[in-house]
Amino acid sequence: MLLDKIRGGSQSWGVKIAFAIIIVVFVFWGVSGLGGNSPSELLSVNGETVTQQEFRMRLDRAERELRERYPNADAEFFKSIGLKRQVMQQIVTTKLVEQEAKRIGLFVSPVELRKVIETYELFQKDGRFDAETYRSILSAQGENPGRFEAQLASGLLISKLWRTLFAGSGMPDPELRMLYMFDSERRDAETVLFSKDEFLSGVAVSEESAKQYYDKHSADFSVPPMAEVDYLTISAAETSRPDLVSDETVKNWYERNADRYRTEERVHARHILIRLDADAGSEAESAAESVLNQARKRLSSGEAFAAVAADLSQDGSAAQGGDLGWFTRDRMVKPFADAAFALKPGELSGPVRTQFGLHLILCEERAEAGITPFDEVKESIRRRIAEDEARGTLQDILEKIQVRVIGGASLEEAGAEQHLQVRNTGSIPASSLASALEIKPENANMLLSVTPGTVLDTPFLTKTGYLIVRLKSRTEQSVKPFAEVKGQIEEQLRESAALKMAFEAAVKARGSFKDNRLPASLKKRVVQTKDVARDGEISGVGVLPAVTRALFAAPVGTWLEKPLETPNGALLLRAVSVSVPSEEDWNAAAPQLREAVQSDKAEQMFGIFLSMLHAQADIRVKNNKALEE
Repeated sequence: MLLDKIRGGSQSWGVKIAFAIIIVVFVFWGVSGLGGNSPSELLSVNGETVTQQEFRMRLDRAERELRERYPNADAEFFKSIGLKRQVMQQIVTTKLVEQEAKRIGLFVSPVELRKVIETYELFQKDGRFDAETYRSILSAQGENPGRFEAQLASGLLISKLWRTLFAGSGMPDPELRMLYMFDSERRDAETVLFSKDEFLSGVAVSEESAKQYYDKHSADFSVPPMAEVDYLTISAAETSRPDLVSDETVKNWYERNADRYRTEERVHARHILIRLDADAGSEAESAAESVLNQARKRLSSGEAFAAVAADLSQDGSAAQGGDLGWFTRDRMVKPFADAAFALKPGELSGPVRTQFGLHLILCEERAEAGITPFDEVKESIRRRIAEDEARGTLQDILEKIQVRVIGGASLEEAGAEQHLQVRNTGSIPASSLASALEIKPENANMLLSVTPGTVLDTPFLTKTGYLIVRLKSRTEQSVKPFAEVKGQIEEQLRESAALKMAFEAAVKARGSFKDNRLPASLKKRVVQTKDVARDGEISGVGVLPAVTRALFAAPVGTWLEKPLETPNGALLLRAVSVSVPSEEDWNAAAPQLREAVQSDKAEQMFGIFLSMLHAQADIRVKNNKALEE
């Protein structure tokens, strides 16, 4: 349904990314030690410098957060998801949005900044902001007040811009109500299907008919240009020899880098949130408690927490059944963290009040603080050490293979001497060769231009190293021979003829109706479907937009004059009854729909806004090597 798409869209990655840029409190920006990285320039955004130090800080924080979620995440994992590029993109986007906010005259005053900082319970003592607690917490995180406040001010500035741009996004209530009523209408239907299967046995297709169809539609059976390539991959992963890395070397590396594998105490939890303003009165709080009591009753009756959360929770995790995943204590506000970390697996909390509202928390799992055991990571460390060593030898290996190939050795012989195995793409469309080999399109075109059997001694550069390739075969565009597709065509023609016969039978049957009443001979074939939505399924037919459109356009109680064509046959259909939501249903749904529609429109506007900023921006990368994966 349209409204379901809007609700789902309001929790899409686009919205989450947008708000992730705005919410800047110990999350992705990171409040962590910076190490000894060089402050040299990495890139510039409209003339504003981003240093390697700033990039490294955010990258380190991103890696730590990913390790909290995925304890076995290593350098190869970060490389596979392009983490460096993701972090760089987020920095660029944030800089562009900050610059635009300042351009239109938005700013954050010291008074505003202090008021926000004083609201964080993390920095409070006995319910009041405490400067010493503030400094000590930042210090424990390797941060200082100046840097933290600059980052927070940036987040508040972006938040102001967000409100300025999108405060009016939404839909007037009359239009929203019409959309809700339209989308929530349901119909009961009766159908009679004249299936093509009833007529297939009576259809015969001659070879001559099949050949005529083939000659007329030969383009439907064309085969694109194809190619097959043999190749050697010369990369750190391929040329490394983990078997030559000793256990002692691996152990020493693990001990020197123990902090990489240190894990904090974590909890995996779900929650149900009923939103409440910070200054909500007792009446609103009682109403929220009533909803949570309803949730507890449903849970005690055996209903799954995920189902109840999906139905009642008022935050983005509702779509995932309230699942918050794994988190450490510092990732949540203090009242929530205290309650969640006090639970044992399977335990349910009482109502927990935070600045967001009232929560009901279910502890799924717990993991104590510690260090990932050596045995769990030793093989990934061994591979990492081996690959680090191998990177220094790639050029030498490449040159040796090139010399052997130029000297007349086969690809297999040259590869075997370096412990490399020749791989093969199989026969694939020539147009997909570049993506299959992860090379530039112009290199794929060069490869396709040589004589089959030729080994290109010039290497192709990839993200991870080099390729030495041999074009094994190449075929031009062709048409499959008739003999190969004869059976497919005959089956297609049989089904087409059977569908035509089914439709003719349905037309004849509809003509036998008197006073819109079904003949006795068809009554046993009637199939009933209740509560059909506009994008819903009809029994025996499935989900067919054309059929549901006809159902919702049909007058109630009257069989359609003409049968409807479906992939399985011809369908006689009538709408039996209509149900529409009540005023009470609308009143209950309206708040959530307003929020969902506003989020959906805001996401679209934000996407356009970011595209415009990027299109007009002057972004210059000064150190590509630092961003290499």
